[in-house]
Amino acid sequence: HQHLHTSIILTLLNFLGKTFSDEDENIIWGILEEAAKDEYLPVIQALFAAQRGISRRSRFSKGKSGSQLSKLKSSSEETFERFVKKIQFKVLDHPTSLEARLWAWSNIDYKHCDMKKLYEKAQEECAHFDKEGNTLWEQAFEKMILIYKEEKTCSFDIIIDIIKKIMSRREDIDLNENGNGNDNRHDLPVYHRIQRILTILASHIKTFDEKKKVEFQSITPVILQFDKTLAYNLTIILIRIAESKEDLEDILQNLE
Repeated sequence: HQHLHTSIILTLLNFLGKTFSDEDENIIWGILEEAAKDEYLPVIQALFAAQRGISRRSRFSKGKSGSQLSKLKSSSEETFERFVKKIQFKVLDHPTSLEARLWAWSNIDYKHCDMKKLYEKAQEECAHFDKEGNTLWEQAFEKMILIYKEEKTCSFDIIIDIIKKIMSRREDIDLNENGNGNDNRHDLPVYHRIQRILTILASHIKTFDEKKKVEFQSITPVILQFDKTLAYNLTIILIRIAESKEDLEDILQNLE
């Protein structure tokens, strides 16, 4: 039954935007919206074009999905954009499956969705410290890094604002931990997440162009104001930005 459902979704993708009546079109959109809430992962995967990290069992259907969505994109940019906004984006809020939501964060076609809404949702996920947030935040953050890297007009502010949003949770999360007698910074959720973010950023530095790299320097006062014990993690980023001995000396001097 579930395999049949996946096949139906793949077939419907082929007819999207090609029906002879509004009624038929609405029926297709309705089925796709329901599919975005399906608990069977291959059905969710069928709504996205990417094919990495999939099981052997679903590889064939995913290949077909990628093909159908590529055809849809080339035949009607408007319909494809509607599909991303209405269907793919919906999976980010899947009611029961964190696996489905992770898949959506990894594979959503961000260039055709509402960037403001996507960014707000990423910021929201990154600042959550419940089971959902702990599972999803890193993938959401990676998506924002990808957008920052690929979009020339995208400012580093999208990263800074996420970091500040996470930091704003310190009082009601980390300080509560301290109130319970926990003085180890590395056991504090907000501190640990900021530290992890610095590690992630450091791992991506080499993939950015020079202009984007320079913007990373704006993170310095934000991190040091939050917690000076993160200076070591920050230094790793700044050293990787440095292009010369003089740059390195300036960086180290600013950290003193």
